[in-house]
Amino acid sequence: MRDAYRRWRAWWDEVHAGHAGFIEAIANRWPRAAVLVASALTLYVEMVMVRWHATCFHAFAIFKNVSLLSCFLGLGVGYGLAGERKRVAIASFLPLLALQTAMFGILSNTALGKAKINPVAEQLIMARKGSAWSWLDAVDGDGFLAAVFILNAMMFVSLGHLAGRFVERLPKLQSYSLNLLGSLIGIGVFYLLSLAWTRPEVWIGVAALGTAPFLVGHRRTAALAATSMAVVLTALGLMGRYREVRYYSPYQVITLRLPDPAEPAPTTTMTIEVNHAFYQRIVDGSPRAVAQSPYTARQVRYYDLPYRLGGSPGDVLVVGAGTGNDVAAALRNGARSVTAVEIDPVIIDLGKRLHPERPFQDPRTKAVVNDARTFLRQTDKRFDTVIYGLLDSHTNLGAMTNVRLDSFVYTVEGFREAINRLRNEGLLVVSYLVLDSAQGDKLYAMLARVYRDRSPRVFRSSGGTVFVTGPGLGRTPPRLDGVDEVTDQFRHLSADAEVATDDWPFFYMQRRTYPVTYAVMILILLSLSAWFVRRHLGLPRLSTSANGVFLFLGAGFMLIETKAVTELGLVFGNTWSVIAVAVSSILLMGFLANQWILRGGPVRNGVSFALLAVTLLLGLLVTRMSMSGAAVPAPKVIMPLVLTLPLFFAGLVFSSEVGRHSSIGDALSANLFGAMLGGFLEYNSMYWGFSSLYPLGIFLCARTARHARVAAAPA
Repeated sequence: MRDAYRRWRAWWDEVHAGHAGFIEAIANRWPRAAVLVASALTLYVEMVMVRWHATCFHAFAIFKNVSLLSCFLGLGVGYGLAGERKRVAIASFLPLLALQTAMFGILSNTALGKAKINPVAEQLIMARKGSAWSWLDAVDGDGFLAAVFILNAMMFVSLGHLAGRFVERLPKLQSYSLNLLGSLIGIGVFYLLSLAWTRPEVWIGVAALGTAPFLVGHRRTAALAATSMAVVLTALGLMGRYREVRYYSPYQVITLRLPDPAEPAPTTTMTIEVNHAFYQRIVDGSPRAVAQSPYTARQVRYYDLPYRLGGSPGDVLVVGAGTGNDVAAALRNGARSVTAVEIDPVIIDLGKRLHPERPFQDPRTKAVVNDARTFLRQTDKRFDTVIYGLLDSHTNLGAMTNVRLDSFVYTVEGFREAINRLRNEGLLVVSYLVLDSAQGDKLYAMLARVYRDRSPRVFRSSGGTVFVTGPGLGRTPPRLDGVDEVTDQFRHLSADAEVATDDWPFFYMQRRTYPVTYAVMILILLSLSAWFVRRHLGLPRLSTSANGVFLFLGAGFMLIETKAVTELGLVFGNTWSVIAVAVSSILLMGFLANQWILRGGPVRNGVSFALLAVTLLLGLLVTRMSMSGAAVPAPKVIMPLVLTLPLFFAGLVFSSEVGRHSSIGDALSANLFGAMLGGFLEYNSMYWGFSSLYPLGIFLCARTARHARVAAAPA
């Protein structure tokens, strides 16, 4: 065995040694193009892996930052090696990707792949009962996530090293500008592929094409790349299952599970899964289908319940329209018009094509592909009935953002905006599958807070629960045949419930508590990161004042960026397009700051830090105003300006310090490790709220200023 390993290692080293000359020739001949392409490839693959991980295993949709932080770790090590290791390891990128894909392909067909791994006790999956959680969930989840964390980081070392070797060939500020431009190109490419609903085979194929200029000039590496891609495509093929079709929307993987005619109901209906978690069954509520199936009859009674509460439904708004079950129910019960809002274009497309009642084709229906909060804020129309469908997707939007699709819909502010869209006798009806009583208490408390004139009423029918409030409560009947009123189960227990707000939008956390199981996972990842960095770079390098500037600046930048993306999503909508534009704008701020330094020279640190502090405090003030309900003047102008200006001044500090630093590779490496630190600190928002990210960011920027003063002091 040892001899076999030595032979393989000798062959592996020979492949990389022979490839080194080809990479050096590229660096000498086309240094600018090489920096641009390598930087675009780096950020593109980062976004692919974050997105792909979440579509493969539900655990990544729960523990949202593992994939992103592993990318930062690998890139940081790769950039750090650029100045001392000449042999570029890009030839190992596709083999390591093939290894990761093969592991995912195999595990997807095991119990680990089929189970809804939840390593977090404090946060529910699909509101599953908290009592169903055990520490075995943490062991399984943490072990799996830690293994992927290291394997993915190893793969990104090769990408970071490639980009780092190229940026060292040019003047530091010039290479940094090209690095930022390449990053913008990488985001743009992935954004376009996401809009086209492309599959992982396409995402990874484009990544392979991106590596081609660095591989095709060497026969052995080209053959290794071709073999690796064959393994990747085979492994991806293993991840599909019989009788299911997968669609990849800009947000998530949508699985259409086809009915099996040999099975009894409810398996004879088509089922939709979101990121491998149950989302919705397409229900045919026609009289013929109801007469043939008792199961269908029970489902239809539940969907019809909101329209038995207040007479004629009038103009109906359905929030979270899904494939159209709620829309069809509104039409069956005589709605004058139905506005169906659904954020995911794939889900609404499936509804248009597959729902047997064809509710989206009805002339009374207007389908809107948009974020629910954005629609509620921007529409001037009022409704007689607002229906919240079952929005329980509990899913991440995408890379570099912690916004979940449901998060800012299920908040006090979100429900208040829905109440404001009701007419004088209107009703707000929230359908919710209450599997844990604490979730029901929280929802009741939130609705009681947004409409104080009357206490909400709660009804249960066919296994589902409906919460009702609004000015039309007075016209709801005292009793409904076949329906149980369960208001008393929530009325007295909801007083102590921790409600979800725009600042603390963690609807699936039962109470505001520092998540111990998150902390355990963070300690595991921090320990692995320290070992990984020490093994490749050695830790003392990060402790210098010069690198400390970039370390703390990266951490502060990450926190401020997170808060900026969150707030911009609230102002303009938590849609994929808005988030992509927000992240691109943040990178653009860094590019503009770098251009300022290139043309005017370094800015005095005292000026930059003073302006950074002022804009951070201004951002904190505006955020507090927004949370308190005070109107922010011209929010679509003021908010983007206030939220992105700190990033511009942080960019001035970064570019000024890069100009003084001995190695841009070391600077980028320390900055990425700082971003990792910021990513870990971001989890504090689960207890303190998103507004806490500003004080944390201010503290980290103060640490940056201190290290900058020490680094600038004469020896």
